[in-house]
Amino acid sequence: MIEVKRPGKLYIAGEYAVTQTGHRAIVVAIDKFIKISIKKSENTDKGQIKSFDNVIVNFLRDKKVYLEKYDNRFTYILSAINITELYLNTWVDSFDFYDIEIISEMEDDSGNKYGFGSSAAVTVAMVEAILKYYNADYDNAKLFKLSAIATLEINKKGSFGDLAAVVSGGAILYRKFDVNHVCHMLEKFNIVATVNANWEFLEIRKFDFPKSWKLYVGWTGKAASSLDLVEKIKHQEPTAREFHRDFLVSSEYIVEQIFEAFLTEDFDLLYRFIDQNRKLFVEFGNKYSSHIETDKLKLLSNIANKYHMASKLSGAGGGDCGIAIANNNENEIKLKDSWESKDIKFLYVNIYEG
Repeated sequence: MIEVKRPGKLYIAGEYAVTQTGHRAIVVAIDKFIKISIKKSENTDKGQIKSFDNVIVNFLRDKKVYLEKYDNRFTYILSAINITELYLNTWVDSFDFYDIEIISEMEDDSGNKYGFGSSAAVTVAMVEAILKYYNADYDNAKLFKLSAIATLEINKKGSFGDLAAVVSGGAILYRKFDVNHVCHMLEKFNIVATVNANWEFLEIRKFDFPKSWKLYVGWTGKAASSLDLVEKIKHQEPTAREFHRDFLVSSEYIVEQIFEAFLTEDFDLLYRFIDQNRKLFVEFGNKYSSHIETDKLKLLSNIANKYHMASKLSGAGGGDCGIAIANNNENEIKLKDSWESKDIKFLYVNIYEG
């Protein structure tokens, strides 16, 4: 049996802008995991996937794997299997049926997602599990690119920064690659050549999160869909081109300053530009009539600011998580109590280096 685990992620800065080619964000991997186990199925005509919510589905194979009965909850899993097998097709003569089990630490007891990037984690973990199953050689670059291609099969509008954090671990500065260029390579060449090629604009730079600084996460209790929010804004971009151009410039500068703050351990600089990123999102949401910083996310950040912690939403907003970064742990209990008194769940997470 092959067992793989991959971490969740949290965005620190640069959300929305990083969905555009060549723009950057700061993302961290956290110690909440998706775990996948895979073994050869005893059946010779079908495989089985058991998900973390105890849903069991069978899959069949006709060149590609597909579900015996369609269920959109398994879209990323199937894409990861198909893309990885396509990549391995040069070296593997025939593919087995598998029994796959998925375990998740990224939901509450009721199955509500925290916003830790479970789709990214399950995609990377599934790609890696298939690679390991067939004893394939791979490194982080190949793992990221295969996971990105598997995701591209489903959605071309995301940033793919969540995948980069899940693959790399730790804290990263991520720059989005040119999706059109990658899609062109996939059409013109094969998947092996595309994975081995240079991807225009792609940058994944790992750096140290200061040891004395603390990252805290608050969950608002409301799940948000990043894709839904991004799609809503995409539809309005043509009527707000100048604003959107200014937003991208501002975001790039803010990310640059926050990155510098991490490198130099300058907490005052971090605080100032995390706050600027927060205000930029409020302006962005108002422009596009999207309630990105909800009342509860606003309260979350205001409470953290009271204890001189840098704070903002993490991810697409509209719900899910907010983060707070402190330069020590002196006010951790006060923050926890204050958040929870306002029905904001304090989540215990650490940065996962891998």
